[in-house]
Amino acid sequence: MDQAIQKILEAVDRCGLAERTLVIFTSDNGATKTGSNKPFRGGKGTTWEGGIRVPAIVRWPGHVPSDAVSEQVCLTMDWTASILRVAGIQPDGISRLDGIDVLKLVEENRPPIPRTVYWRARRGNSTWWAVRHRDWKYLRHRMGAKVEEYLFDLVRDPGESQDLLAARPDFAGQLRQLLERWEKDVRPQP
Repeated sequence: MDQAIQKILEAVDRCGLAERTLVIFTSDNGATKTGSNKPFRGGKGTTWEGGIRVPAIVRWPGHVPSDAVSEQVCLTMDWTASILRVAGIQPDGISRLDGIDVLKLVEENRPPIPRTVYWRARRGNSTWWAVRHRDWKYLRHRMGAKVEEYLFDLVRDPGESQDLLAARPDFAGQLRQLLERWEKDVRPQP
């Protein structure tokens, strides 16, 4: 993959199109069971950090500094807002955009925007949900009639090894309510 990407980028450079070509490299999920997501727990098809925390690499000479780094919590849908802006397209007439323009934050070297983000993943009779609010993450996993819940401080415990649900039931309840409101607002995909 590295060699193929290098060939594409070299071709863009040879054609003199680098400053007019935005390249985004990312993934929509972590590695499968046979891969590694260390130091994160879980993988593809779950809402553990190993299933949802993925890299995003941007190349756009003249617009994004090559050494730029951002800690912004970002979802795949955020790229829609970024690409529309770069293309000069106003989202008028499009149903509500859920994403934010993350590219602008990187271009302007802005600090991360605190935000609350949500996930849902289904596999057979199992459904995973998660809500991340600032540095905290509430996770719910339903397998048939069995439901498991977890609460993590991702700054102190990015590997999600110390469940704080019993220690912070009040805060877990607040995040659970956020998740339930979101779940009512969005329509699950079959």
